[in-house]
Amino acid sequence: MLRRIPLHPFEWITIAVLTIAVGGLRVLGLPITAVSVQETVVNMGRVLPAALGLGLALQGYYQWSEKRPLAPYVRAVRSRESILLWLRLWLACWLISFAYFWVKVYVPLLHEGTFDSALWRIDRIVHLGFSPSEVAIGLLSGTPLVGWLDTWYSVWLASIIWSLAFYAASEDLLLRRRVILSCVLLWIAGATGYLLLPALGPVFVFEETWAGVRGSLPLAEQAQELLITNYQAVVASGAGRTAAFDHRLGVGALPSLHVGFHVLFALWAWQHARVVRVVFVVMSVLTFAGSLLTGWHYAVDGYLGGALAVACYWAARWLERDPDPDTALPDDLPNEREEKPRSDFERFPASIQE
Repeated sequence: MLRRIPLHPFEWITIAVLTIAVGGLRVLGLPITAVSVQETVVNMGRVLPAALGLGLALQGYYQWSEKRPLAPYVRAVRSRESILLWLRLWLACWLISFAYFWVKVYVPLLHEGTFDSALWRIDRIVHLGFSPSEVAIGLLSGTPLVGWLDTWYSVWLASIIWSLAFYAASEDLLLRRRVILSCVLLWIAGATGYLLLPALGPVFVFEETWAGVRGSLPLAEQAQELLITNYQAVVASGAGRTAAFDHRLGVGALPSLHVGFHVLFALWAWQHARVVRVVFVVMSVLTFAGSLLTGWHYAVDGYLGGALAVACYWAARWLERDPDPDTALPDDLPNEREEKPRSDFERFPASIQE
């Protein structure tokens, strides 16, 4: 008889949100296609082997850079518990992202109108009358940074998979559960933001602002054309017209999960992977700058994305705890245990004790 495997908080939350999101959309008459389920399963099968190899490679480099012996790490990640948790983490990622994509793509059918004009005004108010988007374009236009940031922003999804692969392959199982829970919470927060305050993004509404750099951001412009066409197809489907659309291409500005996820991974690295924390901080800064230059987001989108990342980080630390307090490590010493005080007798050399 198989022993019952208890679910962790990240799994309970994922299942609850998936049920509410998919069930709610269907009750409202918004279909979830079988093709999207098949695509999710197929994509998961394709990504998992690469994610495993990438995660082990990144963790191996991390262990080497920290001058830690590799053998204990290999023994830890080869355990049945480690392998099973690794699979459960990635399953949660795919399930929550499935719900997230469908909610995001249906936002124009769930909420009429957008808050783009309000966010554009708020951006100016917060920045003393200046538009961060206009400032970014003015400073960077004509420099090599335009092409570099365009390229960087286009590989955002790959950077998220790299980061998830790195943390999912950690030998610290508690850290794994906390990281994935914080990701689940951030996905939920993002989808909630799109529903409550839907916005397309400045490049779609204030197109004239980007006239001076048009043609200099080919990757962003190609993706933006794809997304706005898909957005229009979703709107057409809601009006009763036959229109095919891709559920993975929803449009939403507030909050910026591009910024949010990089900030989230930087927070975890700051405490548990200090050798790479500067890398994640630089990634966060570049992503924020890229979001302004390409017009995907307002500055306040990035600020809110970062703030939500901080909230999800602390929520995950509080919600996901080691079930056995005696085996839990202090947060500031994730790979060490405090030595128990020895008695006076134990302080003497063994030869004297004998």
